[in-house]
Amino acid sequence: MTRMPAVVDVDCFLCASPDGPALDWHDRPLHESASARAVPAVGALRPGYVLVAPKVHRYSLAEMPAAHRHEFLATLEFVKETLTRNFGPVLMFEHGGDAACRRRSACVEHAHLHVWSIADEIHLRLPDTPVSVHPSLDDFLQRPSRISPYLLHVRGDGRTAVGRDPGISQFFRRQIAEQLAVPSLWDYATVPCWDNVRAAVRAFDATAGHPGGGEN
Repeated sequence: MTRMPAVVDVDCFLCASPDGPALDWHDRPLHESASARAVPAVGALRPGYVLVAPKVHRYSLAEMPAAHRHEFLATLEFVKETLTRNFGPVLMFEHGGDAACRRRSACVEHAHLHVWSIADEIHLRLPDTPVSVHPSLDDFLQRPSRISPYLLHVRGDGRTAVGRDPGISQFFRRQIAEQLAVPSLWDYATVPCWDNVRAAVRAFDATAGHPGGGEN
């Protein structure tokens, strides 16, 4: 079987080689496969926050090549197990971007799924009635949304709800900050919470058989 070559953006931290000198410690992979990687998420208002991304440069998971789906889901499963074991049950969400120059909730122009151990504290909601609800994230990836840009979150029972993006930066993070009673701390760039970011790095460092990713 011929593997599809990865499309990369040299200025994108989710595309950059982990062996390169440009990556900061918090952008280095915690775990990766041939076509997916997991990195610590900055702005961890609670510990146990990770981004899982395809290595191919796309604006949303809906655009991820079908050939990459299996390894992406395998990487995601490893991340979920590690976070649940160390920090508690996870919730998952995506601000699915697109290439058009329009207002959108996504801040990073590379597809990534937020995986965060705050499922016992947070209930996410779309801004309007879902356009579609899939029985699982896998089902969504097999039949991706035609809406662009979009919002997606995975409910506790695994069902994946997809709706229209209202163009509000970090839409789901704003909800999370509000429900954690810190509504002004929604912006990951201004409130990185480095101690909680390091907690995720330590958890993966302690997991046997992964390639590392500790702070330099």
